[in-house]
Amino acid sequence: MRSMKSIQKIRQENFAKVILEKCEGNQTIAASRLGYSTASLVSRYISGSKDIGTGTARKIEEIFEYPEFWMDTDHGTAASNVDRPSNAVSVMAQSFKEVPVIGRAMGGVPDRAWSDGEYPVGVSDLYAEVASTDPNAFIVPVEGDSMYPKFSSGNYALVEPNTEPELEDDVLVKLGDGRIMIKRLISRRDTIRLASYNNPEIVSAPPETIVWMYYVAYPIPARKIKQRV
Repeated sequence: MRSMKSIQKIRQENFAKVILEKCEGNQTIAASRLGYSTASLVSRYISGSKDIGTGTARKIEEIFEYPEFWMDTDHGTAASNVDRPSNAVSVMAQSFKEVPVIGRAMGGVPDRAWSDGEYPVGVSDLYAEVASTDPNAFIVPVEGDSMYPKFSSGNYALVEPNTEPELEDDVLVKLGDGRIMIKRLISRRDTIRLASYNNPEIVSAPPETIVWMYYVAYPIPARKIKQRV
């Protein structure tokens, strides 16, 4: 018996079809037509790390001239019969690249992993081939259980510093006291509030005490980490 797909899985698959059929598989073209400044959000939709909301689904249908509710209908996974250039590639394969892992430390990323310019240094000989359109993407190891079960100790997380975090996104944040941690952004009004998945602790900090805050795209299993030879 065929399992039922979630509405998000259907929209994710349909958006990939849209990009293949209307944008020659190019996420940057899709982002431009949707009015996004970069392709990062498109990549998040395609990877499933960010849900495609109802309003966004209707916008995609309108912009790319599909019938209303087309994005919400399961059209199967068969290849499109729309003519495409012979060199067209899959949406996901197009954005896969080698992304480096920075050094390991208990509870997150250590201060010594960062230069005075706040760029990651001390990159190890580890890397993973992952889907990301961010040219400055990097991977951090996860230790500790505060973000379990989404980010479990011994696995890794992909960080995309050129994507602006939204509420409920996971973030890698450095506080003025030097702490660096992966948390969930739950408020950014008068104060920045950061939550965990596995305990009720809330970290609150005035915006001026946040040194930087980067978007965490999705977890990466340890089995996907490779070592250069």
